[in-house]
Amino acid sequence: MKADDGDIREGRRPAALLLIIDCLRADRALAQVELAPNGFLGSLARRGRVFTSAVTVAPTTTPAVASMLTGLYPFEHGLRGLLGFTLPDGIPTVASALREVGYWTEADVTGPLLPQLKLFREFDDFQWANRKEATIHGPRGQGFSARVRAFQTVGRPWFSVFHVWDLHEPRQVPRGFRGRALSRTVYDRALAALDARLAELLPEGSLEDVNVCVVGDHGENLRLEPRGKIGMGFASLLWWKPTKWAAQPVARRVIAHGARSSSKRALRLAPRALITHGHHLFEPLLRVPYMLAGPGIAAGSSDALVAHIDLAPTLAELSGTWFPGGVGALGLPLDGEGDPERRIVLETAWVLPLQGVPQVGLRTPTWKYMEVAGGEAPALFDLSRDSSEHRNLVDELPDVARRFHDELQTMISGARLGDHMSEDEAELVEGRLRDLGYLG
Repeated sequence: MKADDGDIREGRRPAALLLIIDCLRADRALAQVELAPNGFLGSLARRGRVFTSAVTVAPTTTPAVASMLTGLYPFEHGLRGLLGFTLPDGIPTVASALREVGYWTEADVTGPLLPQLKLFREFDDFQWANRKEATIHGPRGQGFSARVRAFQTVGRPWFSVFHVWDLHEPRQVPRGFRGRALSRTVYDRALAALDARLAELLPEGSLEDVNVCVVGDHGENLRLEPRGKIGMGFASLLWWKPTKWAAQPVARRVIAHGARSSSKRALRLAPRALITHGHHLFEPLLRVPYMLAGPGIAAGSSDALVAHIDLAPTLAELSGTWFPGGVGALGLPLDGEGDPERRIVLETAWVLPLQGVPQVGLRTPTWKYMEVAGGEAPALFDLSRDSSEHRNLVDELPDVARRFHDELQTMISGARLGDHMSEDEAELVEGRLRDLGYLG
């Protein structure tokens, strides 16, 4: 499905808004749609198309967003972590394709999506918000809403990327959303507040002529999500400067002790795996929501396996132009079924300032294979029967595991890294990451 041909001949192309909500899990987003059908997410889902089997290609913001904008896997575009590398010259983003057909393009982002990555160099306007200014419950949200209203009056198509940070640790829960009657977990309360705020900033009816896409960059671990004031108090010890030096090693030992089953062997190698995100390839970190609504997008739901590499080609097509993406990018099946033989390559962001274990994997509509890079701790799951990934089938189905291993190695054989940052750029990025809590 693409923009109406008649509109394009007359010079009218639909505007496009990409809302990237950091740490937005598919299950929690869809639950919020049910709990608040008149909220922003509920209204969007009701009038648009929802993909219930979407996955990120990397459970870390920088490589995931780079794949959204380039249509390339992290091993193709080279931004495979948070620090040290930039998007190589010669790799375009979808912003370039839209600018060529007359779009004004802008990006308003935060967190690790720093200008030194050179991911947004093709946008007409770029803004980065620091941690204290990132919440949409403050002036940043008001500014975003005002810009969207202003765009509607200029008579020129526009493409806006807005990165929402409020679900990321430390989660933002304003007054009015802190009671246990609303929800048990801090995450769900933050999501309810975010949904209500987006409905306030982007009221129903204000975006009917805009192609709106809401996605999560990756999921989130909620197994240790704090509940109530006592839970929040204990959780804060993990991040409070005077106590985190002692609290985090204790948490890592507890997690490592609990990751003893054969299906979770990778967790023993990545003992931070149940804290926040980024450190493994299990489904809670991979499954994200895809919600699209706008001119020509039929309402409905699809369980087709789709991923972030499909987004850039889709945004281009909806805008009446073309953007290729990489060899694995298919575009979202907005009016048809997905490919039952689809393969999605997964990887953790292994170029990290935190201790981690590089893992790679291959996802199909039915199966998931993953291993620590180099072949250690392999795991194979039949997701059609074991969606919670409790039963590792590597020993029972060695031929299937070997076939996926060989496919994976073939697909990533030409892996690359981005261009090296300068020493000054790397030092600045390291300071920003420290301010965000990524570094001690």
